Amino acid sequence: MGFSKRKIWFFVGIALVLLVFLTLLMAPSSNRLTVGSTYGRSPDGYGAWYVYMQNRKTPVFRWQKTFAELVDSQEKNITLLRVNSRLSSGRLSRQEIDWIGKGNRLVVLGIRNQVTEAPFSSLLKSNLGGVKIETSRRLKVGERKEEKSLLEDTFGSAVWQKTIDKGVVINSVTPHLGANAYQNETGNYEFLAQLLSQENQQIFVDEYMHGYRDKTAKTAQSRDDMFSYLLKTPIFTAILQGVIVFVIWVLAQRRRWGKPQSLTVPGLDNSEAYIRATAGVLEKAEMGNFVIELLEKEERLQLQKSLGLGSELLSSKALVSAWVSQTGKPASELSSLLEMNGKKAKISKGYLKNWLEKWQRVRLGLFKG
Repeated sequence: MGFSKRKIWFFVGIALVLLVFLTLLMAPSSNRLTVGSTYGRSPDGYGAWYVYMQNRKTPVFRWQKTFAELVDSQEKNITLLRVNSRLSSGRLSRQEIDWIGKGNRLVVLGIRNQVTEAPFSSLLKSNLGGVKIETSRRLKVGERKEEKSLLEDTFGSAVWQKTIDKGVVINSVTPHLGANAYQNETGNYEFLAQLLSQENQQIFVDEYMHGYRDKTAKTAQSRDDMFSYLLKTPIFTAILQGVIVFVIWVLAQRRRWGKPQSLTVPGLDNSEAYIRATAGVLEKAEMGNFVIELLEKEERLQLQKSLGLGSELLSSKALVSAWVSQTGKPASELSSLLEMNGKKAKISKGYLKNWLEKWQRVRLGLFKG
């Protein structure tokens, strides 16, 4: 099957568009690492908030090592800030729970809770002024004593805290509480500053999770399997692109794995077609009685031949007598069938079907006898 150059270029263009789209889709996004970083200058970065804290004379330290190293450092009375944390459900590890229980504080911005009917952009009231958040997610606080709402509206809590032994974990539904985009929202920066500045603890910002590594930081051990490794390399992208090109080529050829085979057209049964056409004409003409007369004549001839009475039509009485003598069955079984013809002016499909079924039972009774 040949294709014109125009069709070939059409399929090539589709393949290129898909490859570009796939490349953009699977390209690693470095923006995810900079969201919430104090080094970030983009609207979702926290660079302006970091400067605000310095001008406020509140020292903030950038932690660029693993959390395990923070635990091993024996530093006490620490408030650790995590922005856009991977703890999307708010679950903590045993190591984090033990660390908080010793009197430390963990502040996590970006917990994904249930979406409510709250407007996406809201200005929530606080003692420090209006705090702008842009999310419809909220949490219902108050069912457990260890939870306390710190910023809320009628739809639920946007910021809340939970007590763990001697320490506290504070969660926020938005990761952009102190983002650069909210520099003009003074309530946001001061509200976050007050959250972190309580109890005179040292304030650390987790920059390790944003990709910033101290030269002395330990590398976390990875247990990724081969498939996970390939997902992170260009090899997987190349394989997937190859599969897409192959699928497009198969569709362009309009065949699967072999040469095209012509379909065999089933032969037309002229006898069956003639019978069906005749039956349709007789049905529309409502000639049911005529059909029964023809069928009864043929059925009687076939019955006479089976009884050895020849091919000349006999009277109904003679046929019934021969039927009884050879089969031993009651005469009413056949005589009632012979009397059915002509009783109805209009023959329905149900009547015709019932009449044919009775003739069939007569033939079967004859062969069984």
